[in-house]
Parts: sequence; C-alpha cells; structure tokens
Amino acid sequence: MPYKYNTTTTSRKKRLPSGCVFGGIFTFTGIVMAAICAYVAIDTSLFKGKSCPAQAVIINVAYHGSDMTGTTIVRYSANGQTHTCGLNYTSTSLHKGDTITINYLKTDPRKARYIAGNRFIIILSAVMALVFGGMGAALLLAQRRRKRKTMRLINTGMMVEADITDISENMYMSMDGRHPIIISCRYTSPEGRVYLFRSSSSWYGSYDITPKKKIHRERSTNGLIKFERWLLNNVS
Repeated sequence: MPYKYNTTTTSRKKRLPSGCVFGGIFTFTGIVMAAICAYVAIDTSLFKGKSCPAQAVIINVAYHGSDMTGTTIVRYSANGQTHTCGLNYTSTSLHKGDTITINYLKTDPRKARYIAGNRFIIILSAVMALVFGGMGAALLLAQRRRKRKTMRLINTGMMVEADITDISENMYMSMDGRHPIIISCRYTSPEGRVYLFRSSSSWYGSYDITPKKKIHRERSTNGLIKFERWLLNNVS
C-alpha cells in the first residue's frame, strides 16, 4: 500500500508524551491552589487572633461589571463608635439589609473582614488542589510506569521487523491543531504465524515513519512469543 510522506516539515524534534504534559500542568495547578489555600488560611488565622467579632448590617452591595465580583459595604459598632467598611467579598446570599458577623481589628476598628467568606475560599482552593494535584500525580505515575515498561521491553525483548499496513489519525485527541497517529503493522514469525498490532496514539509526523519498522517482542517463560507491547524506533 503506498503512503505519502510529509516532505515539507524538516524538524525531527519529538514532543513530550501527553501524559507528561497534562500531568505537569495539573500538578502545577494543584500546587498553586494549595499555596493559595495555605496563604488564605494562615492570613485569616492571624487576622482573627488580632480582631473582635461584631454584628454588621449590609447597607449596599456593589458589583464590578458582569463577573459578580464587587464590594459589600457594611455598618457596625465598635468601642461605642459606628463604622462603615467595604468588604472585598460578595455573594448571592448577601443582600442589602442582612445582618452578618464580621471581625474588626482591635487596634484599628475601621478595618474589618468577613471571616466566613474566607472559609469558603479556603475550602474551594483545598478541593481544587486535591483534584488537580491528584489528577496530575496519577498521569505522571502512569507515564512513569509506561516508560519503565518500555525500557524493560527494550532491554530484554527481541527486535523483529514488521510491515506497516495502515497509518491513521486519532481524531479524538488534538494538540496545536494536529492529531496523533495510530499505526497498524503485521509481523510474520518464522513459524508462519501472523501477528497484527495497533499502536497507541503517537506524536510522530509522517516523515518519521518508514514502511518497514523494527519492533520489540518479548518471550514468555514457556517459549511462546508474547507481544506485550511494541515500540516504534526511529530507524529504518
């Protein structure tokens, strides 16, 4: 079966495995969210230790644009004086006229925070850190196991030549507007047995593929050939 090869692309730079890319992104996102969670939790705890609680009445809720962020303006009494303060927190559950509990600084009653709002941020960032960090760690671990399995096959397997029978694109995956390729090949053993293989998605360009490639095979203890996995080596 004839194949057309990409002759316009000259770069042979290999891409990192998608598991490493997405695993790294998710892990980094999880670390960032964990750092945000820790910072807000520590800052809230320190502020709470230097403050006193008070009942405050919401006199206005001002939103900034259409992203639902804004300022909640409250009025409260501290040390016999009435203060008005803007809280950098808004929620659909807060309305004008509602009474909420705020904390104001003992040394400066004009500065106040809505501690309950910070708790929501802490819980949300902690959950996101666990989700993204867990997904990233799982992807990196799976990629590491796959790499170790590949290296074991290279070191202990036997190399044979197989004929490529088809090259197709995996339309369910995409990166930079391109799709990974799936390669099908056939190998005939000296005993006459025919083995058909289908690769996983690989980020090779068509210029990296030749009609006959070397693949690895692994022998089981009973002497029967067991193709646990096959690799494309970029050699003719």
